[in-house]
Amino acid sequence: MNWFNRILTAAGALMALTFAPAALADGLTLYVRAEGSDANDGFSSASALRSIQRAVALATGSGNTIIVGPGVYYESISIGSGGGEPAGSGTADDPNRLLADPGGARTGDLPGPVVIEGDGVRERGVRLQDRRHWRIEGLTLHGQTRAAIEARRADGLTIESCFIHVPFKVGVEVRETAGVRIAHNAFIRDLEGGTCISLQLEESDEPPRDDRGGRDRAGEDDGGHDDDEDEARHDVHDHDYGDGADEDDAREGPARRGRRGDHPTRPGVRAEVEANRLALAGPLYLAGSMHDPGAAGRRRGSDELFGIDVRAEGRDAILHIANNVISDCTVGVRVRIDDAEAAAVVAHNSIAGCRVGIDVEAKEGRVLAADNVIAHCHVALAAEGRTDRLTISGLLACDVRVLVRGRGHAVIEGLIESAEPQWIDPASGNFAPAAGSPAIDAGRGRAAVGDDLLGRVRPIDGDGDGRALTDLGAVERDPDSDARRTLQLVRWREIER
Repeated sequence: MNWFNRILTAAGALMALTFAPAALADGLTLYVRAEGSDANDGFSSASALRSIQRAVALATGSGNTIIVGPGVYYESISIGSGGGEPAGSGTADDPNRLLADPGGARTGDLPGPVVIEGDGVRERGVRLQDRRHWRIEGLTLHGQTRAAIEARRADGLTIESCFIHVPFKVGVEVRETAGVRIAHNAFIRDLEGGTCISLQLEESDEPPRDDRGGRDRAGEDDGGHDDDEDEARHDVHDHDYGDGADEDDAREGPARRGRRGDHPTRPGVRAEVEANRLALAGPLYLAGSMHDPGAAGRRRGSDELFGIDVRAEGRDAILHIANNVISDCTVGVRVRIDDAEAAAVVAHNSIAGCRVGIDVEAKEGRVLAADNVIAHCHVALAAEGRTDRLTISGLLACDVRVLVRGRGHAVIEGLIESAEPQWIDPASGNFAPAAGSPAIDAGRGRAAVGDDLLGRVRPIDGDGDGRALTDLGAVERDPDSDARRTLQLVRWREIER
C-alpha cells in the first residue's frame, strides 16, 4: 500500500471514530432549544440543538430522551423515515422519549408551551413508522393540515399529556400497531376539527423493519410473554360480563389497580385510551347539533366524526377506554372487535351532544359498557348486530331519543334515565358532578377502574353517607377536596390555586 492509500485509510478510520460512536449509543439525553444550533452536539442545555428532527436522527439506540425546551418549532418530525430514518426503536423497559419541558426546568428556559407548528402547510406534526416503544409527552401540536400525530407499525407507542389542536382530518391516527397508550391528552377542537383518535390495531407477528433497537439487549423480542404480562392480559377477561355477579362486592370494594402501567404492549392487541378530553369548549359546546339528525347541524363528506374510534384485529385483543370526556361528535366512542377471545371495556366516560354515544360492533368477543354518563345524544348505545355481546352495567342516560339500538333485548343493570347529570360546568371542561347529582355513588363498579380523570382513587364517598361507592362518569365527586380548592381551567388542564 502506497503512502497516499495509507493516508486515505487513516482518514476514513478517523472519520468513523469521529461520527459513529455518540450517535449509536443507548441511553442518550439530547437537548433541543429554540435558541440552540444544529451545529452543536445536543448533549447539554448549553450545547442544545435547534431542530427536533436533528435530535431524532441522533437517537439511534434505545432508552434515549429528547428534551425540548419552550418555543415554537416549525417542523414536521419523522421517526423511522426521511430525516428520522436513523432513529432506533426503544424497548419496553427502555423506551425512546420525545419529551417537552414547558416549565423550562431542564433546559433553563423561561416557562412556555413547546409547540410543533404546522403553520397551515405541513401535513403532520409527528410521523412515526416502523419503530417500537416511543413515548411522545407534553407537546402542543398546532396548524397541521392532515394529522397532528400519525403512526404506522409502532408497537408500544405512548402519547401522553399533549395538547393536540385537531386538524380537519384527524388528531391522532395509528395503524397496523399493537400496544398503544393514549392518556391525559387535551384535544383542542372547533367545528371544523375532525376525528380526535383513530386506531386500527392488529396483532404484531414480527418486529417492525428496524434492526437497531426493536429487540432487547439479550437478543430476544421484547414483545414476549412473561408472568406479569399474562396476569395483565387477563384483567379484562376476569370481569364478569354475565348475570349473577355479586353487585355489593363490586360496588363497595375499593378498586385500587390504578393505571395500567407505562408499557402497554401485551400478548395480542392492547389499547388503552384513558383520561383524555375531547369535548368542544365554551360557546361551541353542543353548538354543532350533532345530536339532532333533523337539525341543520355540521355536515362532513362522510358525515363521520368520531371522538374515539378503535378497531382491533387479532387474538385476545384487549381494549380499555375509560375516564374520557367527549362531546359533539357523530359517534363518541366506536369499538370494533372480531375475535371470539377479544374483549373491550368502555367505562366511566362522560359523553354529550353526539349522534351516537357508544357504538359497538362485535361479531365475536364481548364488550362491557360500565358506569358511563351519556347526555343529549340521539342514540345512547348502538350495537351493530345482536346486542347480546354487549353488557351494560351502570348508565345515566339524559335527553336521549333511543336508549339502545340493535337486534335483541339489551339488559341494563343500574339504569338512571332522564335525570340531568348536573356536571358543574361542561362548557369550560368541568365534568365533575355537582352536589346532588344522580351520578354520585350510583356506579356498579364492574369495570374496576381504579382512578378517575383527575387521578383520584375510586371509590370516594361523594354524598357523605359513610359508604364509598363509585360514581358514574369520568370524575368522582370528593366533597372534602372540592371544598378546599378552586379549579382554574388552563387550556383544559386543572390546576390548584
